[in-house]
Amino acid sequence: MAELDSVSLPDTGGGGPASERSGRAAIAAQACETCRARKSRCDEQRPKCGLCRRLDVSCIYREPRPTKKDQTSTFILQTIQRVEDKLDSILRTRRPSNFSGFGAPPTPVFTPNELGAEQGLQPRHQQAPPKLTKSTSTVAEENAENYKRLKGAHSVIMWPAVQALFLSCGGDDLKPILEEGSNWFMRQEMQKHPTILPCDVGLRAVPLFSFGDPGAPGRVLFPDLSQELMRQYSEEYFGTYNMIYPVLDCDTFMEQTLPQVLKEGFGDGCLASLIVLLVCTLGKVAVEGTSGRPISTKDGVVSGIRGGRPERPPALEIFNEARRRTGFVLSQCSLENAQVHLLTAIYYETCSRHIDFWRSAVTASEAIKAILRLPIDWDSKEGDVIRRVYWSCNIIEAWYNLDLNLPQTGIADFQDRVSLPLFRPREDLTNSLKIEEAKHQYNFLGMVAIRKLIKRIYETMYEVSPATPGGPEAGHDTPPIAIIKELASQLDAWRSLLPEPLQWSDASRNDYKYYDPKTDESYEAVFTPNTVNPVNQPLNVDVIVAQLRARYYYARFMIYRPYLYKTVHYPDLVTEDDINFATLCLQSCILWPVSMSPPKDKKRLIPNIYVWTQSFSAFLLVFRVVRDHPLLRQICETRLSMAQIEESISLMIEWMEDMKQVDGVADWSARLVQPLYYGFGMRRPSDTESMVTI
Repeated sequence: MAELDSVSLPDTGGGGPASERSGRAAIAAQACETCRARKSRCDEQRPKCGLCRRLDVSCIYREPRPTKKDQTSTFILQTIQRVEDKLDSILRTRRPSNFSGFGAPPTPVFTPNELGAEQGLQPRHQQAPPKLTKSTSTVAEENAENYKRLKGAHSVIMWPAVQALFLSCGGDDLKPILEEGSNWFMRQEMQKHPTILPCDVGLRAVPLFSFGDPGAPGRVLFPDLSQELMRQYSEEYFGTYNMIYPVLDCDTFMEQTLPQVLKEGFGDGCLASLIVLLVCTLGKVAVEGTSGRPISTKDGVVSGIRGGRPERPPALEIFNEARRRTGFVLSQCSLENAQVHLLTAIYYETCSRHIDFWRSAVTASEAIKAILRLPIDWDSKEGDVIRRVYWSCNIIEAWYNLDLNLPQTGIADFQDRVSLPLFRPREDLTNSLKIEEAKHQYNFLGMVAIRKLIKRIYETMYEVSPATPGGPEAGHDTPPIAIIKELASQLDAWRSLLPEPLQWSDASRNDYKYYDPKTDESYEAVFTPNTVNPVNQPLNVDVIVAQLRARYYYARFMIYRPYLYKTVHYPDLVTEDDINFATLCLQSCILWPVSMSPPKDKKRLIPNIYVWTQSFSAFLLVFRVVRDHPLLRQICETRLSMAQIEESISLMIEWMEDMKQVDGVADWSARLVQPLYYGFGMRRPSDTESMVTI
């Protein structure tokens, strides 16, 4: 793609007068507000300069404006915008008139026998896939409405071959799912968690007496939540969940919010108290979720869900203290209010309460929408935190819409007005850890970019319109090759623009590096199918890397999926490009890092866990169809690794068996695939099957 082949990072060098003026401006920008007002020279000491210490006044530094060196994040999105414009041009000029799923059949290139002969293999004599009796037009008409309701990986259920497979294996009737679409999956979640989290536990409170205003609300301390524990849980939170959703600024929290609560105690109607309680809640979940007791052991397999019990998650006693105080500030439209609701949402996600997660995130989105209608000083620290909260809400809402078809609040309408966050380095970190943290904060910016790419994939290939009444998988025609190659190029460009520590190749998809501040060294690590003792790696690196790679392969699966559909249902019509693209689609389903250790052994720390569950459900259906399909079986044996496919199936079944204890869709998916995988590594459950709940 010429557009990306010719790009280069913004020029950061340059001498001469312009450069000198820029340098003087950058130096001047470091003066604090007090010295600016007095027009005196500032010594720029932190946290207070010399003048502010002598005057005993607050010392406030302006946020420096981003320089060219700071613009790598925006450069990524600008590049994507350029290739999006290029893609629009391709769509307008190259979309053939017959791109509706019913075009003229292409010239066949391979049949199962020819593929085997080409590779020097004899084709297996296997049962042919079930015959499809409905006409293409009938399938298109029936699928038209379903495509509007079933989105993401779940739409694989609509494949005729999948439905025929269920009938032949005596599986569940899929008709209710096809009729209700995503609403059916929402109901599974609501039935899994019909009640709220238990309210019968909390922290023992001790009144805090003060000589202040006697009419002020009473404040309390919690003896079981000591200052040492609060600091420990805060560090755990900022090293884990805040790396995924950068809701809070660490310096502000550590220097202002936490000291205020330590000094004044916890009070009703106090947003600082709420934020500290929620940070401590998530910090404790991070500890318990990594090294806590597994919630179950089944046939010697230890659960990767650690801490608490299925309906009593860890840190519930701290979370309940926050819940009791949320009502006092429920309707405020402030930055802190949005942060409270986002932190609450993240806790619900650790409990696999996906509907509660979505509801809390939507409330945060509504608060941020109100804030964005007011004047904002984007150069201030608060302005940068607003950016973080906005993009966190935007990402969460986008995933839920793309994967579960849940409604949106309209927060995406503001994305052209809100730039990306700058991520100022924390003051309390060593230089090495600051550099390491900055690298992995690009994880968040990378998620912003790939969200945009995945949305474009859906809009380009899967949106139902009068021209494509049954979606791209209604017949034997496929999207134009130019569009597929352009989308794939955008995706590969996204990967190549990630910071070096976050990059990988397909050959090294299970390798990654992490930095240990205790030794000031970087170490090589690997995602492995085998369970290992959970490692609390600094900055949650393993989960961050696993999430990025899973999103990449999810996007690639969606790009090439129409070609897999065609190969499954019309094997006599496949071309060489069809074979290549179907192979890439299958390769994208193999050995996802989130299904491997260490992430699989600390599932409470994995974000968007519902996405991985529904993706694995779809992949298991795909691979089961592949087993009985001569052509695809030959493709897997000659172009992919059957051992890796079998390992992937085993990991995905293990994931479903583990997650079904807390997740409604996983519970359904485990029952769904059981009749399909008898004799393929999944045994029929017996009445005496042991489940030891701890």
